[in-house]
Amino acid sequence: MTQRPANCTLSAVVMASGHSTRFQGNKLITPVEGVPMIQRLFQALPRTLFQTVAVVAREDPILELARAWGLTPVSNDDRDNDTAKTIRLGLTHIPPDSAGCMFFVGDQPWLQTDTILLLCRSFFAQPDKIHLPVHQGRRGNPVIFPSSLFEELKNLPSHGLGKAVIRRHPQLVIEREVNARDLRDVDYAWELNSSEKI
Repeated sequence: MTQRPANCTLSAVVMASGHSTRFQGNKLITPVEGVPMIQRLFQALPRTLFQTVAVVAREDPILELARAWGLTPVSNDDRDNDTAKTIRLGLTHIPPDSAGCMFFVGDQPWLQTDTILLLCRSFFAQPDKIHLPVHQGRRGNPVIFPSSLFEELKNLPSHGLGKAVIRRHPQLVIEREVNARDLRDVDYAWELNSSEKI
């Protein structure tokens, strides 16, 4: 079992504030194999490895579900689908001594605990690096950023993405090969019943 080193603290932010325009519905509480999509992520989280898991969301059902799972609900009043604001809100709700922060998106219902553990172990071995999953050259989420980049993430311009910070620091990136299914996200409702998108 992976254990968190005493001198290397890790927190997490679940970014669940998207407007799901293409999905045309409340995507993150839509059942996937009988379980709300966002709850599948909550179930996969190895909770003992994280100081805090902040769930940043606009919708009350998601915030209530996060609270029910013992996570930290963070209300986001954003109307502009601004990912940069979600990132800032998340970072302000994790402990200041966190050595790193793992950023999750809520629409990867097939992400496995083993994949999360792989990235956590990678971070604990090299806590000054950016750690991310990849499948055959295609990068995805979740991504762990070291605390040295928190201010840069907080200062992203409106609608800025973590990808911009990753591009600015290629020397810090550690890639870990994972299964294609782990990286599969959901943009459209039909994808829940399709194996075409990986």
